[in-house]
Amino acid sequence: MKNLTKNNTILLFILIIIITAIFVLFGISNFKKQYTTLSEEILFKEASAHYDNMINTRLWNSNHGGVYVLANKDLKPNPYLKDNHLYSKDDKLLIKINPAWMTKQISILSNKNSNYFYKITSLNPINPDNKADSFEEEALKFFDKNKEQRFYSKFEDDKFNFMGSLLVNQSCLKCHAQQGYKLGEVRGGLRISIPLGSYNQNIDLIEENSSLFIYIVIFFSILSIAVIVYFINTIYNKQNEIKILNNTLEDKVKNRTTQLNNMYENEKYLKDVLKLVANVNEMLLKSDSFRTIAKNSIDRLAQHKQYKFIWTGLYYENHFEQVYKSHNSNAFLNDELSQVALEAINTKKTIIHKIKKKNIEFNRRSEDIEASYNINIPYSYNKVMGVMTIYTDAKDGFKKEEINMLEQIINDVSISMNAQVHKQTILKMENDKIANYEETILAFVNIIEQRDTYTAGHTIRVAQYCKLIAKELKLKDAEIKKLEQAAILHDIGKVAIPDAVLLKPGKLSPLEYELIKYHSEAGYKMLLKIDMYKDLASIIKYHHSRYDGKGYPLTSHPDEIPLLSHIMIVADAFDAMTTNRIYKPRKAVKEALEDIRKGAGTQFHPGIAKAALKSLANIKIEDTTQLPTTELEEKRFAYFFHDTLTTLYNENYLEPMLAKEKENLKYLYNIQEHNFSSYNEKYGWEKGSELIKEFAQLLLKEIPTEYIFRFHGDDFIILSKKQLDEKRINSLIKDLLKNTDISFEIKKYTINSNFNIQDLSYD
Repeated sequence: MKNLTKNNTILLFILIIIITAIFVLFGISNFKKQYTTLSEEILFKEASAHYDNMINTRLWNSNHGGVYVLANKDLKPNPYLKDNHLYSKDDKLLIKINPAWMTKQISILSNKNSNYFYKITSLNPINPDNKADSFEEEALKFFDKNKEQRFYSKFEDDKFNFMGSLLVNQSCLKCHAQQGYKLGEVRGGLRISIPLGSYNQNIDLIEENSSLFIYIVIFFSILSIAVIVYFINTIYNKQNEIKILNNTLEDKVKNRTTQLNNMYENEKYLKDVLKLVANVNEMLLKSDSFRTIAKNSIDRLAQHKQYKFIWTGLYYENHFEQVYKSHNSNAFLNDELSQVALEAINTKKTIIHKIKKKNIEFNRRSEDIEASYNINIPYSYNKVMGVMTIYTDAKDGFKKEEINMLEQIINDVSISMNAQVHKQTILKMENDKIANYEETILAFVNIIEQRDTYTAGHTIRVAQYCKLIAKELKLKDAEIKKLEQAAILHDIGKVAIPDAVLLKPGKLSPLEYELIKYHSEAGYKMLLKIDMYKDLASIIKYHHSRYDGKGYPLTSHPDEIPLLSHIMIVADAFDAMTTNRIYKPRKAVKEALEDIRKGAGTQFHPGIAKAALKSLANIKIEDTTQLPTTELEEKRFAYFFHDTLTTLYNENYLEPMLAKEKENLKYLYNIQEHNFSSYNEKYGWEKGSELIKEFAQLLLKEIPTEYIFRFHGDDFIILSKKQLDEKRINSLIKDLLKNTDISFEIKKYTINSNFNIQDLSYD
């Protein structure tokens, strides 16, 4: 297309669009013809189907030698048929229906009741009614000339005419032999006319749609041509604009080339400065003190051939204190140059100063120094301001890009100087952190103790067991110390567990157990964020894992679990087995160690288990309990063990209370209600609940100092240190239940060392 002119391109696209449109129009026309042909074929098949049905009917009649039916007013004997009737035994007239007469009668009935027209016809009919009209005559003559053809059809304005030939067979000769017909000749035909109403509507619709599509194709073709012409014109116009721009660009390139040649020398100069930047930056990475940074920076900057002298100093208490200079001169600044440097510090801005030779006081011959400008760049070091002064002999002084680079260098030098100060501060802080390591661990332990006193005792015991097992394994003191610290913190993740789950004194539900399992992962993530605890984090992460890969988190191989974690797993399990729980009494040391022996190779590392059996054999277990010992813990227990309907204790608290107060309690009263379910059925659950609450309030009011429990839904249990006034309680309950069908009884039990809650009897 590159070599095509605009007009040729337009003509090419117009030709493509016209050819495409012609193909589309041809397709529309072809579709219309195919649809018309298909519709005509459908009409023809429909007519031939009617014809076949009529022929089959005639054949059936012929095969039976005609049929006889009772005569009626609408049915007369065929006058053109011999033996066209007979009488039955009861003297009733029976009319003979031969194939031709049957065809005649069916045609009359169909023509009367439908829009279709049927007629049996012949060029030489016996019955005048069967005389052929113009279409029928045309069709019969066609059959006469074309013996092999069986059908003839023709369209008229409002109907489709169809005729199928009727050939002479043996039964036909009974009536038509005198007409000279022979077997197999065309005797006549069966005409069927189908109305063309629906057909014409469909053809008209196809015509309309075809015309519409033709108009659409023409419209879009014209529109496409217009769009193509527009875009081609636009493209060629843009090409012309580009040509003009190219010509203009050539002129600009020539001018720019001249400018670049002028810039080359400047770039070469700046490259030298950039090399200095790279050298200084490399030096900053290797320097480890303030004065070393200052010295190395100035020495490298002094390598530039046009930098004749460099000096830096800090401004203390109204005077400059020299830090380093590029020449061994005792003095180089007079009052004027000092004031310029001080102005840079006070304004915190770079100042470029054009100097005279008399301003420079080097202890060298004046002819040895040729400086035209100096640049004074301020910086800060450890909250003290300083300045770096650089002298150049360049005729025009310092270039803009050069100034930016030097400012960046001095800024980097300042950052590096201050970084050394921060580094020393950080090192001191790190040392302080390490010094306070033990205090930090104890602070974490205090967090655990304040939240859950049981966990606090547990962590201290686990740390003790870990230490004993580690010593048995002859681990290094540093490893044992690390293990003890990890053991003290191994349950720190429990701070992420809700109180309702963590402080629950009873058995946990499956969901609560899943929440508790998260504490090892939570503790791992907490400690992993603190550098000094990272080693401990990896130990506590696996303290609930198993040697066989089960537990949590799951592991694929025992070596995935650190050795110190294997020790903690055994120690943690040993303490759990030898500690009293509300829902499970503790095991003896011997029993616990036997469980560890059985779990070696599955739950526990075999080597660790073996060491534990030896190191923990003589451990004396302190008596521990999860039962409340303070007022706060009493309230916590009450939260879990209060009945929500009555505010009494629920039956889950009965066994813990008996375990805690068994020595102080003397009597248990069991108030059993009967027929309460009938009361609920009669008055509804809401009324039943109200009665239970009234019952509870009565007991609380009468014996407020006793332990009262709601038991088995509608019963109550009272734990008491003394005998109660049973008669009064009995009277009060009777008064409460007097208008109900509920009965009750009070059973009294003495609490002694052999008493068991399972001893309660129910009728």
